[in-house]
Amino acid sequence: AFFLPLSLSLFLFSYISPHATILYSTNVPRSADNTLSKWCNTQRKRCKELLKGDTKTPMTRMQFRALESIGFDIHRDRKQNRELIDRKWDEKFNELLHYREKFRNTDVVAFHHGHFNPLPASWKIPKGLSAIQLVNLWLVGSKNEHVPPLRKLSPLHMRHVDKEGKTRSRMKLVMGEIEYFARLKDVWLHDGWTSATVTKMWSTIWPLIDPYLRTQTSFKNCKTSEEKSRQGQLSWRTFHNKLTKDGHNWLPSKNVGRNTD
Repeated sequence: AFFLPLSLSLFLFSYISPHATILYSTNVPRSADNTLSKWCNTQRKRCKELLKGDTKTPMTRMQFRALESIGFDIHRDRKQNRELIDRKWDEKFNELLHYREKFRNTDVVAFHHGHFNPLPASWKIPKGLSAIQLVNLWLVGSKNEHVPPLRKLSPLHMRHVDKEGKTRSRMKLVMGEIEYFARLKDVWLHDGWTSATVTKMWSTIWPLIDPYLRTQTSFKNCKTSEEKSRQGQLSWRTFHNKLTKDGHNWLPSKNVGRNTD
């Protein structure tokens, strides 16, 4: 039989007692404290041995009464664990149903970071992503990298690559403005985007977007000149920064009426 030293037993009991007082429960899950959880399971076994009259159990009457005094759950058994397992299974099954409804399949790329995730665990937001590349990722995704359209993902799905959700929020703002211009030109699709339709849409709305993205340069003679933005190479972050440089109330979709000529 395995015996814990008296000092360690007293330490663990002194540790579990505050848990019971504050939380009114002595059912310590392994996720909270693995060592304490294992010790509790051992004590349950020994308590049952003592109640059955097993004279070989290392549990003493004093130890039994000490556990009993703080409401130690001696009879926690597999049925309760089974209920917990079934509840967690139901939660994950419902999550899978939601996934199927949203992504139209159950071909889950991976289960990582505590939930089903269509994004591979190793995927990262590409560095130097251009605006047109963002549009493709947002509306079409990347089949080669097993990445679905980012517009279908929640902040939870992207948390392992965007912990605070700020990057996704900025991407969403950029895409909101692009959608605004595309609807003006009647080239926005509700669904069914492809690389070809993205390219067509981008070329159609570029003349409307370009004035907002021009860089103004001042010279010593007080003259200014404007540089046109490069249609295919503009960084999406630069796109975002130029659109929001005067504040969100001056975004094109707000229809404030700023003159861009």
